[in-house]
Amino acid sequence: RDIGISPVFYNGNSNWAIVVDEPIKYEDKYFGDWFATGIDITTADWVMNALDGEYVTHSFRKCDNFFDLRKNVSVSVDNTISFSNLGTIGMVLALDNTAGAFYVWHRSLTGGRLLRLDTNEAQLSNGAISVSGTNVTLYSSQIQSAELDVFAFAHNTSPLGNVVCGDYTGNGATTGPIVSTGWEPQYIMIKRFTGGTGDWVVVDSERGISEAGDDAVIRINTSDAETSENLLKVNNNGFQITSTNTDVNANGSQYIYMVIH
Repeated sequence: RDIGISPVFYNGNSNWAIVVDEPIKYEDKYFGDWFATGIDITTADWVMNALDGEYVTHSFRKCDNFFDLRKNVSVSVDNTISFSNLGTIGMVLALDNTAGAFYVWHRSLTGGRLLRLDTNEAQLSNGAISVSGTNVTLYSSQIQSAELDVFAFAHNTSPLGNVVCGDYTGNGATTGPIVSTGWEPQYIMIKRFTGGTGDWVVVDSERGISEAGDDAVIRINTSDAETSENLLKVNNNGFQITSTNTDVNANGSQYIYMVIH
């Protein structure tokens, strides 16, 4: 968080890592040992453990109605995989390693369109992924890699839910849109998908979301260090945008979000 380093997705069970802003998958990357409540970093690799470096980690555990993943899903032909354990699918991420594209399907995007986690582009006309119920279909004609790694998050609006995926429309004012989730968010990801480009913005309660001052912000499609910006405020029922920054609140633009409890 204190210097510019590329964001990394790391699967501790299989020891592989995806560098998001390239995006490239590296096999046989070993960063540490997972245990019941976290990870013990055991590598000297500067990506995860530079001397005196400060890092941000967000860990997602496979859990019904929250998160699941599939590794090395074959797409030599169209392939449909089930995530029935999630109940309702809110967002899907899939890395096309050959094309160098990290595709994102979100329930609020226009049909037949995707975003890319590795860029700041608005939604793209790309039919690589579709979702029906709890089934995710990958279309071989739109994908260059023979295999994909697929990450899926649920959308659960119940009082006991842990993740909500939705959208809002910006108004370009410091008294910005109000989003209701039913509980106080701890992790918020936002991405502009119409009206222009916009970075993938992430804030979380551990690093700090201020009621009236600056929030600790990272942009996961870049290798930029953390910044301090007054983007939003949270409450016990959701969050409100408090900035005119176009990454979160351009007038008339649409934004997706994923919020975790």
